[in-house]
Amino acid sequence: MSSAPGFINTEISVAECKRLLAHYLDEHNLSYDKLTARTISFQDLARASAVFVKIHGLQPGPAWIDLAKFAKQNNFIVEAAD
Repeated sequence: MSSAPGFINTEISVAECKRLLAHYLDEHNLSYDKLTARTISFQDLARASAVFVKIHGLQPGPAWIDLAKFAKQNNFIVEAAD
């Protein structure tokens, strides 16, 4: 699958993204309730797609900056649950 500028290549699976993030959160003693993930296709715009992993139950704080960097390094996007 191709990756356009600004989009993340999704050669990594949804399950693998969740596993990586769960390991990161546990390693950094960040408690959360659950993780959900989905792939969003941007085929109409850029012939690309991205995996979004949503963290449920993690409180807002400075840890989110490092989480976003970790996610980007591992080819997915992290977001907070409402």
